[in-house]
Amino acid sequence: MKTYEPGQNLDIELVQWWERLARDGDLAKLVGSSLWPLASFLAHFASCPMLLYDTDAEGWTIVAWAFPFMGGGTFGCWIRPDQRSGGKRAHLRFVVNALRRAFDLYPVLVNTTKQDAVVPKTEALGYTYLGRVPYLFDGEPAHVLYMTKEQFSDYARKWKRLYGTDR
Repeated sequence: MKTYEPGQNLDIELVQWWERLARDGDLAKLVGSSLWPLASFLAHFASCPMLLYDTDAEGWTIVAWAFPFMGGGTFGCWIRPDQRSGGKRAHLRFVVNALRRAFDLYPVLVNTTKQDAVVPKTEALGYTYLGRVPYLFDGEPAHVLYMTKEQFSDYARKWKRLYGTDR
């Protein structure tokens, strides 16, 4: 797990991630239209308090981020399409450790998605489903979920017991 820090070399990798998101059709699934232009995307993620990633020869394979949101934070995660199948233990370990880092910053995390298929996966991580909010995601409805630090601690113990996921 690597930490993104703004600077010339890593900014190039951030541009490459944006390009990959746009090419694969994930940009519109992941962020609102105000972040589709490259300059807006770069400004947004370059100011991110927590942006973590892993790489291979083709670029970033998995990315997680957290931003402040009211008294807590928002948390997001992306896995490159060719890495998504199979529920890899390394991905679970990455997500658990990213959540651990996010909870070092915030006592509660909110997750929003317009993708129905993402909801049960997010709930499996320990999030509680709040509901579907109309028009929230560029005029489309979005699902809203949350997880507290205490909920995370319960699930992290379970993950460690079942999968050996620890730092």
